Amino acid sequence: QVLLGQKEMSIHSVFPIGKKQVVSFLRRYIETKEGRPNGMSSCYMYHAAASMPQALLYATEILCVLLGYKPLTLIQYSSPSEHQWKFPMVRELSQSIVAAKMLLGDQLDVGMRKNKYRDDETLVFYRSARDYVNQGLLPKFESQALHPLPYPDSEKPEPDWKLQIFNAWWNGVMLGYPEYFVDSKSPS
Repeated sequence: QVLLGQKEMSIHSVFPIGKKQVVSFLRRYIETKEGRPNGMSSCYMYHAAASMPQALLYATEILCVLLGYKPLTLIQYSSPSEHQWKFPMVRELSQSIVAAKMLLGDQLDVGMRKNKYRDDETLVFYRSARDYVNQGLLPKFESQALHPLPYPDSEKPEPDWKLQIFNAWWNGVMLGYPEYFVDSKSPS
C-alpha cells in the first residue's frame, strides 16, 4: 500500500517509466514466458498474465506481432463502447508501425488494414507472410477487436447470435489459439 496524493493505492508491480524501458520490459516478459503454460504462446495468454500490469496488455499484443509470436493483432480505435488507444504505448507503437511501413514499404514484413463494421473501426497489423489469416477472419474485413459480429438484430436475435458464436470460434482457430482453448470459450 502506498499513499499517492490523498488516495491510498495497492502496488502490484513496478516498472520504469519511459518508452524504451517499457518496451524492453514487455519484450523481456514475452521472451521469458514464451511457450508456457503447456507450450502455449504467452501472446495468447496476455489477459491471464498475472505479473503483467493490465494497462500494458494491448501494447504487449502489438509487440507479439512484431516479434513474430502471433500472426496478427486487432486494435479497436473508433468504437463508442471501447477504445484501445487509451492504453499506454498502443498509440505510439501503432503510429510507429504505420510510419515505418510508409517509409520502408515491403521491406517491413508487417501489413496493415482497417476493418470497418457500422461505426466501429479496428486497425489490423499482421505479418505479411500470414496475410491469409487476415483474409480468413469473419466477417471478411469487418471483424472487430472487441465486438462479436454480426451485431444482433433486435427483432430476430437468434440467427445473429449463432453466427456470432461461429465467427468467434472460427476467428479463434484462424488466429492460432489451441483447439482446447477455442472450444472452452465457445458453447457447443
